[in-house]
Parts: sequence; C-alpha cells; structure tokens
Amino acid sequence: WYVDTQKTSPGLVAPIGGVELLKNPRYGRHPLLTLLEPVRFTGEEAKVPRRTYIFATGCQPSPFPRFRDAVKGDPAWQLHEVGGGHDVMADQGERLLEIVLDLA
Repeated sequence: WYVDTQKTSPGLVAPIGGVELLKNPRYGRHPLLTLLEPVRFTGEEAKVPRRTYIFATGCQPSPFPRFRDAVKGDPAWQLHEVGGGHDVMADQGERLLEIVLDLA
C-alpha cells in the first residue's frame, strides 16, 4: 500500500490502519522515511532516567508487538498495555493521562 500511495502523494503514506483513517480530519499522512530510516543510537539514550512503553492492544494489524515484547520483563522499562487503537489519546485519553501524570 505504501508504493501505491507514492503516485498521489510522494514521500507520504497513509497512517497505520489504512487510507480509511484519512476520512477523519485528525489523521494525516506520515512521512514515508519515518517507516524506513532506522533510529540511530548514540549512547545518550542511556541517560533517560525513566523509560515507558505504551502498547495499544486494539491496533490490528500492528507492527508494534515486537517492541512491546522487547521491553516486557525488562526492569529498565515500565510497560502499559491499554485498549483501543493506535491513537491512544483519542481512544483511551483518561488512561493516557493517568500514565503521563504518573511520570511527572
């Protein structure tokens, strides 16, 4: 689906979940390179004092379970699994607020 969208919007792709989500004005296309370029770690990330991963269990299909699995059981990470889709702020706003306030 990414290749096909390059005909009409070069460099941009529909959000995870497909083009149907674009009917919602809150959603927009994502830069293609955010899905293709790897994150470069420099060692500075080790200085982050608290690490939290929020996994949306209702986001299907999802590329994110492998990241959740990587932090599950790691004492350096706090893992939260919340219901709802990829847009946790819209689907689980109150739960997200609880998590963020706990980090403050």
